Amino acid sequence: MQSVQVDRTEPLLYTALKRHMLALFGASVAMALHIYLSFDNQGWLALARIGTALGHGLLFGHVVALLVTGLLVMIPRIQFIVLRICAACLWGVAFGTLAWWVHVGLLLQQPTPDFGVLLIGGVALSAGFILCGLRKLPFWLRMLITAGPLFVVIVVTYQNYFATLAQPSPETALLYFRPDYPNMVWWVGGIFSLLIAFFGTVGWGRRSF
Repeated sequence: MQSVQVDRTEPLLYTALKRHMLALFGASVAMALHIYLSFDNQGWLALARIGTALGHGLLFGHVVALLVTGLLVMIPRIQFIVLRICAACLWGVAFGTLAWWVHVGLLLQQPTPDFGVLLIGGVALSAGFILCGLRKLPFWLRMLITAGPLFVVIVVTYQNYFATLAQPSPETALLYFRPDYPNMVWWVGGIFSLLIAFFGTVGWGRRSF
């Protein structure tokens, strides 16, 4: 595997904008689809359902796009490898945790979400992008290391939440689903992870990125 070679002939702003828009689209659609399918007691065309899905999706998507743009466009330009690794880990975990806090704490308005769960979610969300920014990887491996950890942590945190649902203070989950359809976590969580992984890393390693 080779180190990522940064194309310095393309304007930085143009490169960052392309990567940001791709990641924004993937993460926004992923979260909007999750909210739309999980929304309860509303018709499929209800404005509340559609508006909530779009609003949650766009805000979450922007934070994820900042995470991806920093890890795949900005930080690879740092010359010193140790400094690059440290910067990538700090940026990725910080924005990954922020993305989940925006969803769980700000949008779902949970007063005291478990910060440990959000931190684990931030690590899972950013781990694949951190590795992609440090090494040139084939497409299948980019998808695996980016979508895999994210999918696992979504499923595990929801299973913990569902198992403690009868308790006064259930465990924090990263994504919530309707209690009468608990198996949605498998296929919606899978689609969610694949959308973020695909649009976040598509084209990465080519000369244009």
